[in-house]
Amino acid sequence: MRKVLTREIVESKLEKFYGDLETAKQQVFRLNVDSMRGFNEIGSSAFRGFGRLTEVIIPEGIEKIGDYAFAECPRLKFVKLPSTLKEIGERAFYRCLPLCGVEFPAGLEKIGDRAFAYTDFRSLPDLPDSFLKSRSPYLEFIFRNTPAMIENDSKFLAKVCHWNHSHHRYSRLLSFVRPIRSAHS
Repeated sequence: MRKVLTREIVESKLEKFYGDLETAKQQVFRLNVDSMRGFNEIGSSAFRGFGRLTEVIIPEGIEKIGDYAFAECPRLKFVKLPSTLKEIGERAFYRCLPLCGVEFPAGLEKIGDRAFAYTDFRSLPDLPDSFLKSRSPYLEFIFRNTPAMIENDSKFLAKVCHWNHSHHRYSRLLSFVRPIRSAHS
């Protein structure tokens, strides 16, 4: 049975603790693992726009992070994902500008479009094979407008090109790589 940590649950807990929701959003800077225990999904927009949030440690047992779950948290720098995580929704960490890296669990199967767009990833991470094999990896959308995509991390692209070539998807990725290379010419 799915138990989703929704925005409404988050806001209710914060109002009880702080007395005022807007004050709470500005006070929360570190999410405690205990606040998410008992849930297996973080719902859409659950923590979207928490202005002071800098660190998130997601507990074991969480299998899905919903669309926009942590989007537009302008100070979010650190995220620890659990080994149980299977899916990251669309724009889950969108516009978390200081976020510069995440270690992805081995069982991750899906990352939604623009999940890490407008973050500060300096190099593209090692993605688990379970993710690369589960879908066509349109990485330009997942990591759109990050320094890593702009600078064209050759080690990462080589790994993905190799995987795509062996699975007859090489031409899709090349349509993305060529414009980046010509932009640096």
